[in-house]
Amino acid sequence: MLSGQQTWVNEMEQDRKTKLYSYIRWSSDRQAKGTSLERQTAKAREFALLHDLEMVELLDAGLSGYRGKNSTEGALGGFIQAVESGVIPNNSYLFVENLDRLSRQDILTANKLFSHLLELGLTVVTGMDGKIYTRRSVTANPTDLMLSILLFSRANEESQTKSKRVKANAAALVKRHNSGLPTTIKSAGSHVWWVDASGHHTESVKPHPVYWHAARQIIDLYLAGYTTYKICDYLDERYLPPPVKLNKSSVVTGDRRWSYQLIRRMKTSEALIGRRTLVLDKTTTPPTTATLEGYYPALCSQSEYARLVDLTENNRISTGKKKKRITLLSGLGIARCGHCGGAMTFFISLGKIRYMCASGRDHVSDCKAWSVRGDIFEHTAIHALVRGYASLMTRDKSAGEDLQDDIRGQQESLQAIENQISNITDAITIGGNMVALVERMRALETSKQAIILEIERLNHRQLMAGSQQDNIERLSDFIGLLSNDLLEDVTHPHRANIREAMRTVISSARVTKRQNNSLSIVFDIHDGTRHTFEGGEERNTYIEFVQDLDTDGNPITYPDTEEVRAWRKKREELESKLFAAVSASLEALPPIDPSKFWSKR
Repeated sequence: MLSGQQTWVNEMEQDRKTKLYSYIRWSSDRQAKGTSLERQTAKAREFALLHDLEMVELLDAGLSGYRGKNSTEGALGGFIQAVESGVIPNNSYLFVENLDRLSRQDILTANKLFSHLLELGLTVVTGMDGKIYTRRSVTANPTDLMLSILLFSRANEESQTKSKRVKANAAALVKRHNSGLPTTIKSAGSHVWWVDASGHHTESVKPHPVYWHAARQIIDLYLAGYTTYKICDYLDERYLPPPVKLNKSSVVTGDRRWSYQLIRRMKTSEALIGRRTLVLDKTTTPPTTATLEGYYPALCSQSEYARLVDLTENNRISTGKKKKRITLLSGLGIARCGHCGGAMTFFISLGKIRYMCASGRDHVSDCKAWSVRGDIFEHTAIHALVRGYASLMTRDKSAGEDLQDDIRGQQESLQAIENQISNITDAITIGGNMVALVERMRALETSKQAIILEIERLNHRQLMAGSQQDNIERLSDFIGLLSNDLLEDVTHPHRANIREAMRTVISSARVTKRQNNSLSIVFDIHDGTRHTFEGGEERNTYIEFVQDLDTDGNPITYPDTEEVRAWRKKREELESKLFAAVSASLEALPPIDPSKFWSKR
């Protein structure tokens, strides 16, 4: 089957036998499953045989004649362009089941298309009644033109009636859902692939018996740090991909694989938390929509969804089928130039990662386009990460109680936003200012996701204030991901997990080249501590130290008093076992190379 102008070039190279192009269009799955394809194909083949024509099939699946997309985007549009440019001879035949297959738009638009086909010199044949239309026949017999106008008028009226009926049906089912009754709405758009919507309209949508489990695994893999390409590879080994809907661009082969775009779009779909948004009327400005809460069974929790959205917006990994290098610091918004504050972005030099000041590279500051080795930046980052992770775990009970107050405050803010969203939903239902209300709704949804994410972060920190033994076990599991391979192999799958941990634990990472040509690398941790690694007093040496920060991010200088000494002793006792475990685990990594802090020039 042919479906675009590029296919017409091949036609010129074939013999010059006059061709009959059989054009078939349908816009719904139900039409696709019917018998019209076989019926028209048989009639077209019979007509071609009778008139000594060579038959070629044109197919527009899933394109609406009511909207006119088939004449501009589909195979019919490509056919018309090919005739206009002379690639297809204008003495060709165009076979359709009925004139409404060409267009179901308003009379003037539909008749303009029909007249244009005839003016090009084409012969239009309708299989239903065997009618043959040419420019000469219509000019000689105006009744043919009047008949075509009547047919287009009837087709447009039928489409309008059907459209109104579909809209009314969808609106009634929306009302049914909002009243709390189980509902499946099939007349307004398609459903997500991980649910079963085959039931009656008075039944609820159900989890798909096969793809629900696959979809849940996708969520788990994303949260574990997997990239979309790796998830596709994982699914290809375990599940057949969901059936694809045939449309104008579908290419279905025997060896189908999971679609990258299908998985990527799923990542931030509100259907994950049960929400479905229907477009009830596209003709209004803006289009009339209805948002149904709890329509789908929820595939993940609100906090998991907030994390997925946050990962999409703030943890961008530059990977692909050919480029699978995973950096530990770029794209997280934490790696900064210590000279100008600009972002440190990565590039590849001789197969190795380097981080460069983007502001200097782009000439948006006085900074130079200087760069630093990726291995030393990332190696020190891992040390800061593990020690920072352990430090976050050493909060005592009172800190946990303080966090509980913060959690309650965030939960109250969340409830207030949900009340506002509910009020706006009611206002939209009764016909308020649609544009303003929708914009306000979007702003509130963004705030809601941010609060949900903050509540989860606070809950995670509170869990860290558990027993010391639990903390040691949790820390051991985390640092079990670390290895020498992870440092040297920039495609190592565990780098994605460590990368997300970097964003969770480290608030900023700044690298500076000092006047003595040594590096200073500073990591600020979310618990208010600062971990510094820098060249020592002598060349090819380095030192590291930890400082507490005040609320403004400045190092704290503690007075030398008995009370402070007692507090610091207690803190050191709390940290001793954890940092002993940290030190033992970090021994599995190669030691930090002091020479890498020093420039050769």
